[in-house]
Order: sequence, then C-alpha cells, then structure tokens
Amino acid sequence: MLDIKVTENYGGIEVKGDYADFEQLYDSIFEIIGDGEDYPTLEKLRIQILAFCYDLRHAKQGSREIELVENNMDDEIMKWHSIITPINNVYYKFKYILTQAIFVVYALNIFIDNYKYKKYKSSYYTKVVYDEAVNIVQEFQSKVIKAIVQILSEKNRKIFLKLFYDREFGTNRLVHQYLELIDCRYLAKNKEDRLNGLVNTTKRVIRYWEYQEYIDLEQELIEYAEENQCDIDNIIIDGTEYPEEIDW
Repeated sequence: MLDIKVTENYGGIEVKGDYADFEQLYDSIFEIIGDGEDYPTLEKLRIQILAFCYDLRHAKQGSREIELVENNMDDEIMKWHSIITPINNVYYKFKYILTQAIFVVYALNIFIDNYKYKKYKSSYYTKVVYDEAVNIVQEFQSKVIKAIVQILSEKNRKIFLKLFYDREFGTNRLVHQYLELIDCRYLAKNKEDRLNGLVNTTKRVIRYWEYQEYIDLEQELIEYAEENQCDIDNIIIDGTEYPEEIDW
C-alpha cells in the first residue's frame, strides 16, 4: 500500500511503497493519460505527469531510496511453513517537489474525466466505479491531498480543498517555464514561509491562467519563439535555476 507524506521542511512529498505498488501506479497512470495521440490538446499537461512517472519508474527500478521494514516473520513461522524467507520487506521511495506534485495531482483530474468519457461515454456510468486504473490513480491523489492537508491550519485546509473540489481548467495551454519559476521560488523559501504561503502557491500552480504574470510570460515566450524561430519549450528564463541540493 502506498504511503505518502510531506517531507520535513515541506519541500516535497515522499512516496513509499513496494514494487507492486509502484508498478500498479505507473501502469495505471499510463492507462489514464494515454499516448500523445489520445488527447493531443492536453500534451503540455501530459508532459508534466510524465515527469513524475520518470521518477516513479526509476524508484521501482531501485535507483532512488530503499527502506527495509520488518514483516513479522520469525524462526517459528518459517519452521511451521518449512521455508526460509527474509525477515524484512523492501520498500522503494522517492521525493518529489511539492509544487510539482500538486500540479500532477490536479492535472490528473482532467485526464481521468476524459478517460471516463472515452471508455464509458459518461463519467457517471456505473462501471467507472469499478475501473481499476481510475481507483489506483485516485488513491494516489487522495493520499497526496491528505498528506498536505495534515500540515495546514483548519482555515487553510478548507481553502486548499476547495481549490481541488472546483476541478476547473481555464486553458489546456501551459508554458512549463511558469511552473519552474513557481518551483524555484517555493524552494528558495524557508520551512515557515513555505507553509504560510502554501495555499497561495497552490492557487498559482493549479489556476495559473488567472494570473497576469502567467499571461504576460506566455505572450513574451510566444513572441520570442516567433522572432528567433525556436521551440518555445526550449527557452530558458531567469529564475528557474533549481538548487543543487533541495532542502526537503
């Protein structure tokens, strides 16, 4: 079973589970988001989710952190079953920047809705309730939300949850540079400031199209790409230099 918590200094989330947990989540996310041809207008959002899947895949391959947890196996049980078995289970885990995790959880909603309509022709059709991929992805979403809610004050919990209940997407466009800017600003803060500004940061992440800063940045990047005949995704802007060591 997946275990998700916010890291000590609120820099990110820690995702922990066994190999089967990670394998199920990885496969289920890909089932939901499809390939580039399934939802071409959502490709910018899909790429952000794929970035999370990149770390998830490397974690299940053992390239991130590993934790050994006692599984209650002892000599008596092994003797009873006539087997010799490890006394610890292996759990894989990795950390992911909190602001990126918030965007991934929110963006998954639009893919889930599209997946439901594509497969069942309605998001309210009874069979959706029993769709394994949807349930596995939504379990991941709910555990991320629960972990974040636990560090917030009662007042901020209500505001935070309302942002996710609204499930509104004003645009399918996204310039990834804006999210990177928000990431770097958030990571530059100390623990207290991260927590105090988390609700406002969340709103900027998941309702980015409402902010004049995003509108202006998007227009500037479009104009720059046209003038210089380059891909907008390859443009690097000031303020998006990630720290070499993240204060998790």
